[in-house]
Amino acid sequence: MKIYMSVDMEGATGVVRSEQTKASRDEYRFGQAMQTHDLKAAIEGALEGGAREILVNDSHDGMINISPADLSRYGGRVRIISGSPKTLGMMEGVECCDGAFFLCYHAMAGTERAILDHTISGKAVFGVRLNDKEVGEIGLNAAVCSEHSIPVLLVTGDTAACEEARSALGQEVLTCSVKRGIGHSSADCLPPDDTFEIIRKGAFEAAKSLKYGGTGKNEIPRGAFQMDISFHYTSQADSAATIPGTTRIDGRTVRIKGIGMDLMRRWAGSLISLGGSVAF
Repeated sequence: MKIYMSVDMEGATGVVRSEQTKASRDEYRFGQAMQTHDLKAAIEGALEGGAREILVNDSHDGMINISPADLSRYGGRVRIISGSPKTLGMMEGVECCDGAFFLCYHAMAGTERAILDHTISGKAVFGVRLNDKEVGEIGLNAAVCSEHSIPVLLVTGDTAACEEARSALGQEVLTCSVKRGIGHSSADCLPPDDTFEIIRKGAFEAAKSLKYGGTGKNEIPRGAFQMDISFHYTSQADSAATIPGTTRIDGRTVRIKGIGMDLMRRWAGSLISLGGSVAF
């Protein structure tokens, strides 16, 4: 049984401000340490629950936040995909696994009382709709899992991210809340010792369930898709709309259609990256 762990940073224990998630800032060391703290809790729980292998995908920003040296204690049972760009970004390598964990995740752009809410790029994206349903990174990444019939078993982050996961994936998905958002950059946070046990136990239950045949439900559709990406500025949409195959819906919004959620996720990453590169 092989578990996939996509690991972001904004939803990690104690992280509340953007400075803690940017490698250029002194505060980043704290965010990096807490991301690794939550990951280790999930790894230990998953191994206790029956996982034989774990594939970690560093999924935040430049995707070089987690040191492989911090995972050496697990004796080769844990591997890590590090660096960028990756074809599937936050979901690179998922197709070879049996179940997925989304760790340290955050809520979609525009969510109230959510820590550092955004969808892929805070400076570019106003919102994303997939098959006429508003989604964030949880929904976009779960769609890739759905395409490969891989259940999303566990989501960790703030309370808003956990609520979003249950709404998008179904009430059966296990969630672990490590903090409750007060505003965009403030939260009521649990201490690391507490969150380690919460995440470890959640990962144990998720892995144990998969081992004994309880794959859960993934309510994200697969197959054909229509994705509308709304940018903050018309200049960003102008740039994204230069790509062949896109349709301009309005001043802010670009639409792309296709078949296959792997392709959808690649389009999302590419269009948002292009739109976000524009000066405004």
